[in-house]
Amino acid sequence: SVWMDDWGLSTADVSHAQTRLASLDAPASMQENGVRRIPQLISKSDAEAWAAIVRHECRPVPWPKIGDGGDQIDPVAPRHVRESAVGRRHFMISRTENDRALRDKLGRLAAPGTPLGDAVAEYFGVPAKECEPFAGAKVCTIALSQLQLLDARPDSEHQIWHRDNVQPGLTAIIALTEVGGRGPTELLLGSHAHSGADAGSVAAAARSMFASRAPPLYASLSPGDAVLYDARTLHRGRGWGGGPPGGGRRGGAG
Repeated sequence: SVWMDDWGLSTADVSHAQTRLASLDAPASMQENGVRRIPQLISKSDAEAWAAIVRHECRPVPWPKIGDGGDQIDPVAPRHVRESAVGRRHFMISRTENDRALRDKLGRLAAPGTPLGDAVAEYFGVPAKECEPFAGAKVCTIALSQLQLLDARPDSEHQIWHRDNVQPGLTAIIALTEVGGRGPTELLLGSHAHSGADAGSVAAAARSMFASRAPPLYASLSPGDAVLYDARTLHRGRGWGGGPPGGGRRGGAG
């Protein structure tokens, strides 16, 4: 059977995206495309366990008014929440009881000799190692700067095209459930080579990429798979299950 959601992703689109993702497993893909897939970074059983944490963090509670998407603290549950687009909620782990446990898990995933650890070390050109004392403080060659849980709900809308940083860095997205066409992150391969993070630079880079007819890559991951991308890569969270294309509020680099 072939289905198509209201944002235009068909089963054929998802299948094609998964084929493209599988072609990005080689380490050289990071330098060339700014994106690399790491299959089965965590086991499916671990993905299920992590998904249970997400469900706990996303449990129904009195919801604060987000307004224009700014950060707000939920008055009931002790967590930091940001809505980057309608229906696309980011739960900042730094203010939850799961912070240390999840950071420990990710630390083990990124240890030297692991697929993620080796990818990170190769990208930065330095070996991944534990933080070392220096001048009375601990200095890390590679540090985890932010940890989020993402809940993309039905009827969510597109984010705007954006970069996570203007400096070299890495973002890893680990799928805890089958993503398919349900709000995958879209990435413009090779866009990490275009500089600038202000609105004008991002819009110019996006227009340049689309003018070249380079199709976005949908990160339609399977549970346990991860996509690793250069933080300068242009990307956005894709809406799903909303109104027809062109209707409602949709993100874009105009």
